[in-house]
Amino acid sequence: MLRPPGASAITRPPAISASLGNIQGGMLAAMLDDCIGPAIYAMLDEHQVAVTVKMATAFVRPALPGHITGTARFYRRRGNYCYTKGELKDANGLTLATAKACYKVLDMSRANGR
Repeated sequence: MLRPPGASAITRPPAISASLGNIQGGMLAAMLDDCIGPAIYAMLDEHQVAVTVKMATAFVRPALPGHITGTARFYRRRGNYCYTKGELKDANGLTLATAKACYKVLDMSRANGR
């Protein structure tokens, strides 16, 4: 599948559940972070890294263990800051959680004396 620059997708079968049988929200947030990050790195130069400044997650419905797909897209860059959006969907295409994140881009060539 072709994706536009700055987009990423992941598919994971989650293994960690909360006491009620649904997937713990922290795991969903981690899955979103894991799918949003590559959307940023696809847009960076060789010696740049991005660190998370802020990530806001909205939990839309309980997520049950099973097939979950995450997608993300890069949507804005202002100076050294990049902004992304992501979402997780279950096997039926229902949205489970969404996130928006802000990353600060750092030039590591300066830090390493390059």
